[in-house]
Amino acid sequence: MLLQRASIVGVLLALATVAHAGTITVALGDTGFLCQNVTNSSACNSDPVSIWDQTDYVGEKILPGSSVSISQLSYDLEYSNVLVAGFSEIYNVTVNGTSVDTFTIDGPGDATHHTQSNTVTFSPITGTEFDVLFTITSTTIPVSDGSVGWTADGSTSTISITDASGASEPEPATLALGFLGLGLGAAFRRRLRSS
Repeated sequence: MLLQRASIVGVLLALATVAHAGTITVALGDTGFLCQNVTNSSACNSDPVSIWDQTDYVGEKILPGSSVSISQLSYDLEYSNVLVAGFSEIYNVTVNGTSVDTFTIDGPGDATHHTQSNTVTFSPITGTEFDVLFTITSTTIPVSDGSVGWTADGSTSTISITDASGASEPEPATLALGFLGLGLGAAFRRRLRSS
């Protein structure tokens, strides 16, 4: 009877304790900060980080700790817009080089803080690290016609990736306990049959 109960408890624990799909959130300017300003590389060391050249970017390298597949990106980025009227910056949002979103910031800028936010879902991308980049794809803005300055203070602007599995996975120890319970139950049944 004791072995039978152990079997049932093991199976129930295996089914009840699961690891759900996870979300990892980092702040722009954190330890994985990525930046390119082709005209003025020192701009990447300031806050806000001003970019204006085609191919300039800001972003983060996100390290989940193991190989995962992600299928959702959320971002909530603060910026200062100092673009002159008639100018705009078009951004391509990529995860490990795969385009997942685009957006445009138009002048005239008012030099106050604004927010660019979105959540996008895409086909799963698998990896042990994820480079999330916001890259200017529009023509370079002349120096006298402004730029966009991204808040990269390590706390204000955030980027989140979400595990694509959506399925629950048993924790390894719980899975082992479940198999132990099943094994004990099978052994108990064999013992009853042989008696």
